[in-house]
Amino acid sequence: MIKLEQIYRAFAVFLKHLLQSYFSILKVIVLSKFNTKLPAKSGETIAILGNGPSLKASLEKYTDYFKKTPLFCVNNFASSEAYEQLKPQNYLLLDPAFADYDESKHNFPAIKKMFEDMEKKTSWKINLFIPVSGRKSANIKGLVNRNPNITVTFFNNTMVTGFESFCYYLFRRNLGMTRCTNVLCGCLFLSINMGYKKIYLFGADHSWHEELRIADDNTVFIRDFHFDDKQDSVKEVKLYESIERNNSIKIHRIFWWGYKAFFDYIVIGEYAKKMKTDVYNASEKSYIDAFKREKPVV
Repeated sequence: MIKLEQIYRAFAVFLKHLLQSYFSILKVIVLSKFNTKLPAKSGETIAILGNGPSLKASLEKYTDYFKKTPLFCVNNFASSEAYEQLKPQNYLLLDPAFADYDESKHNFPAIKKMFEDMEKKTSWKINLFIPVSGRKSANIKGLVNRNPNITVTFFNNTMVTGFESFCYYLFRRNLGMTRCTNVLCGCLFLSINMGYKKIYLFGADHSWHEELRIADDNTVFIRDFHFDDKQDSVKEVKLYESIERNNSIKIHRIFWWGYKAFFDYIVIGEYAKKMKTDVYNASEKSYIDAFKREKPVV
């Protein structure tokens, strides 16, 4: 009976991976572009800067190291003082709120300011990574036209799943990637495919759950702050599942999202090993346990 159950489970897993692989092929055919190419690496080591609160301590501790090491930054980093000080070579905008931002349709003051700061401050050459879905963005085109120091690299963020060897085949050819619930996962994936052999991760706190609060009416609130925010000025905000319908999100959705984010790092960690890349979590504080905790030698 036990052997029969084991056979059933093995067949179920095989069938699941087979179907996932089949649908991944369809997604790649429909959504991916086959002529994408990533820029060349600059050396063997790269540091990825997340915007978590702990990055503030890392910036003070590793200022000289960051200035001489290729960097990958994300999201609103251009609006910080550190942007001009460190002059990162790589910048990733993965979330559609950033990559597909349209001032005529959206009202996100922080994102608008980020693009304005990037255009105004960037006096050095930088690679801006944008998913292929944003290749027609008038905002991105205008940014590049107004500042020739910014070079856009479009990449396929089509999520592929299925048999491991099949997924790795598509990963290596930049035709698809693992699910990137968090933008740092995208930075890791791109850094691996650019050929970096040692990656250090900073500011990857992932401690959102510490800032959650459930009100008496079961409404979920969060204080979401970053390394360049003054802690006493960060306001608590209500989390919505749908702003249009004013639906408050339920707490299980928050932890389900967290599960997916942490599992993504496990997948990336296995892919990094396959590509013979060492990933180290050098964050001063972090809940990510998929990578070895090690600080760079300075």
